[in-house]
Amino acid sequence: MLPRREQNQRRTIRLPSIHSIATLDLMTHSTADPDMQMLMAAVGEVLLTWGYVESAILDRLAALEGIPTKAPKTSPVSRWKNAESPTPEIAEVLAEIERLAEVRNCLAHGLEAASVDPDDEHAPAVICRTQAGKRHISFSTMVDTQRRLHRLSHAIRALPTADLLIEAHF
Repeated sequence: MLPRREQNQRRTIRLPSIHSIATLDLMTHSTADPDMQMLMAAVGEVLLTWGYVESAILDRLAALEGIPTKAPKTSPVSRWKNAESPTPEIAEVLAEIERLAEVRNCLAHGLEAASVDPDDEHAPAVICRTQAGKRHISFSTMVDTQRRLHRLSHAIRALPTADLLIEAHF
C-alpha cells in the first residue's frame, strides 16, 4: 500500500488548462507550414484530448452510479447514452461527440499514411482507411477537432450533477 501522500498524488485530475498543451500552442501560432513532427503532434493531440472527454464522461458516470468507475469494457459514450436521460444540453454535447468521433476513430483505427509534401494537394494531412475508402484529414481539421474536444471535456464537467446524485439513490 502506498503512503497517503502518494495515493493523493495519483488522484490528480488529468484535465489540462486551456493553454497548457504545448503542441497545440505551437501548431496554431506558427507561420510556417507544419512539418511531419507537427502533423504527428496534431494526431496525438486529438487522441489525447479524446481521452480527456472519456475521462469526463467516466467521472460523470461515477457520480450517476454512486461508485468509482474503473477502466471501461464498453465505450464510455455508449454507457453515458444508456445511463442518463438526455436533457437538451446533454443531447447537444452527445451530438458534438458523435461528430468529432468520426475524426478520432479514423485516426485511432485507420491511420495509414501522412504527408507534408508541398506538391501534395491534400498536405499537410494524414490518410486513413475507412469503410467508405481513403479519407484525408488535414492538419487544420485535426487542430480544430482537438480544440472542440477540449471544450467538450470542460462542458461535460460543467453539466449539473446535483440531480444525478438524488436520482442514483432511487
